[in-house]
Amino acid sequence: MAAGQPLGYNGRYVTPAPARIAVVSVGYGDGLSRKVSSHAGQPPSPCDVDTMMGHGEVLLRGQRAPMVGRISMDLTLIDVTHIAGAAIGDEVVLIGRSGDQQISAWDLARSSDTVVYETLCNLSKRVPRRHAE
Repeated sequence: MAAGQPLGYNGRYVTPAPARIAVVSVGYGDGLSRKVSSHAGQPPSPCDVDTMMGHGEVLLRGQRAPMVGRISMDLTLIDVTHIAGAAIGDEVVLIGRSGDQQISAWDLARSSDTVVYETLCNLSKRVPRRHAE
């Protein structure tokens, strides 16, 4: 994406510089809170009901990648500009480990200004679960 490109619902996020943006097939329909959405420092519009400044991140290839733009029903945009070799089919971790990095349910809850219980209960049935000992 070129610098100055609006992304997400209502173009709320605008790329500050040229960026490589990936699309992840998870959104608020899966229980990911829209409050983790990035507004790129822009003030919320008067019609916004969720005015939290989101700082959501995912893990990709052992590195953190910020969520950018509004979380959509079935997709989330992430900035992978700094992740060499990021490619279609790479695993994206919302809660869990990748390499030396970890994102906990507590981290996700904090980025959406809620409690971990709500974060976990909101995950829809279409989200696969993998349990580890």
